[in-house]
Amino acid sequence: MILSFIRSTLAQAQPHHPLAAPAKKWRTLTGGQPSIIARGGYSGLFPDSSSSAFQFATSTSLPSVILLCDLQFTKDAQGICLSSLQLDNATTIQDAYPNSRKTYNVNGQQTTGWFALDFTFDQLYKDAPLTQNIFSRPNAFDAMEPITALEDVASDVASAKNPRIWLNVQFHSFYVQQRINPLMYLDKVLRILPINFISSPEIGFLRAVKPKVMIGKTKLIFRFESKDSLEPTTKQTYGSLVNKLLTVKGFASGILVPKDYIWPVGNDMYLQPATTLVADAHKLGLEIYAYNFANDYPTSYNYSFDPTNEYLQFIDNNQFCIDGMFTDFPSTASEAIG
Repeated sequence: MILSFIRSTLAQAQPHHPLAAPAKKWRTLTGGQPSIIARGGYSGLFPDSSSSAFQFATSTSLPSVILLCDLQFTKDAQGICLSSLQLDNATTIQDAYPNSRKTYNVNGQQTTGWFALDFTFDQLYKDAPLTQNIFSRPNAFDAMEPITALEDVASDVASAKNPRIWLNVQFHSFYVQQRINPLMYLDKVLRILPINFISSPEIGFLRAVKPKVMIGKTKLIFRFESKDSLEPTTKQTYGSLVNKLLTVKGFASGILVPKDYIWPVGNDMYLQPATTLVADAHKLGLEIYAYNFANDYPTSYNYSFDPTNEYLQFIDNNQFCIDGMFTDFPSTASEAIG
């Protein structure tokens, strides 16, 4: 079954080589082709942020694919890539260290589990192989590969035609409270690795990292969470901040939003009218990216259960085109663009 899935994925991706795609003027901010950002690599099949997931993403997607690393930190301040803050959601850590379960206050919420900051990189590399963190997906590749350091991702993309990395720093304030400073780590990393994008849901972090990035080389992107969630720096809801894009432009060159910020889906699972967010962002010179795309997520009935139709809704309508999309299945997004 797994081999059949891989073959079908490859079959979808191969015909749409960018050289064969017709020339098109897109409605993105720059007029160029929208970007595909592979969340944790090809995380729809392999464990999130595994070496196989990153390599498979680059081999089955358009050459311009961007690899997303969700940055977490170990006890010895090594940056690793993993979407989940809690290791028990994505590794076998609880089997190796059953008594290391802890509870931390993460942005005002008590969160229980196993955390990378309680272990050294060597401990995690040796004792906590990666697993699929969405249980409805194939587990055939579980416990086969170790955690991935950010430097390893850079090595994985080095052979790609157009290697690009997107770094998402989701929990800056939490790590600072635990005496791990992501800014110090990034100060070192930005000198040696090609980081093309850095995103975060924390305004304070983006303001602090802005002087450290080279303008034109690394873009800063403000990530919006659910509309009723509080942004850690300002204590305002993301739903209110979306109406203050001019302020956002002062510290970022783009925004990253859940896809329903753009195309809301009603309780009846049908699309509601699109918001003006893409036009509003582009009018201010801000790029806009959307996340939560995956072939196996429940979506609007308007798409007739075809994930390609959903991508096309965001990039090939008569109103707008987003500048990029985060997906667990980058070959499907490649097919839509091709």
